[in-house]
Amino acid sequence: MRRFLRLTASKHEIGEDAFARLARIVPGEYSATFHARVLDSSPECMEVLRVLAEAGCVAHGKYEPSAPGKFSLWPNYEYEQVDLDRADYFQMLVHADVETRYGRSPEGLLNLKQVRWAKKGPLLATGVKARIVSTPLRAELEAQGFAGMTFRPTRVVKGELLAELQEVPWDKVGCEPYWELTSSIVLPPLSPRCLLMNEKGERVREESWSKRAYLMEDQFPAGEFHYRRGDLAGIPPFDVAQTREPLVAGSDQNLVLSRRVYDFINTRRLKCMWLPVYVDDDGDHIEHAATRHRA
Repeated sequence: MRRFLRLTASKHEIGEDAFARLARIVPGEYSATFHARVLDSSPECMEVLRVLAEAGCVAHGKYEPSAPGKFSLWPNYEYEQVDLDRADYFQMLVHADVETRYGRSPEGLLNLKQVRWAKKGPLLATGVKARIVSTPLRAELEAQGFAGMTFRPTRVVKGELLAELQEVPWDKVGCEPYWELTSSIVLPPLSPRCLLMNEKGERVREESWSKRAYLMEDQFPAGEFHYRRGDLAGIPPFDVAQTREPLVAGSDQNLVLSRRVYDFINTRRLKCMWLPVYVDDDGDHIEHAATRHRA
């Protein structure tokens, strides 16, 4: 795994001298804002952070506004094949996406925007991170007998305003229906090593979950999924399961997928990116990622 830092610094907030020095370290076409994505162990990263520190500047967290003496810093990971080879489970980030209209219907079905569905691929994602599959791909997945995998109908709608939405029957859309990929199995809570916070910047515990939570690394939403082996022993074996926490985007739970699903999707050469999900032994004392990776 390689860890990058995405840094954004406004000339107005950090001062012209520091801004000019940053532009010499990481050359680019900057006008009033410095943008860079640098490997956190690189000399460039160390030099950028040193210049900002000498200028008396500190990073502001997700819940803090920009202000004089503040800059934005976001961790960003690139996983290598060796990380995926040792992963226990996976998150799947689908490349192709489609828009929704006002999220879901009162019945909980995804409202998909009316587009040229006949030209869409078999595996897609929506803005709320739901995964949807074509009817042929659903049949292929069902044939594999993946434990916990279920499918929910979706609907296509037209209209711009909520009050004007009209459902378009799939037989009028021009292709077979798409289905939301979901699961009948809900995972136990993430490991205590995973820091969850709400939009107010408060630590979130199970009894106080609201509509969304952020998995944090220090002040930034970039943490890894970790589960305790003993906790997973309390649920049935699965190939697809939902996170208990409504993480990151909207109120939808994320999906965690087994290596069987990972292998099948890769064999089909469907376009997506994989993030590793790790299972830790219960007795292991593992520091939070923020202390392991702090730049």
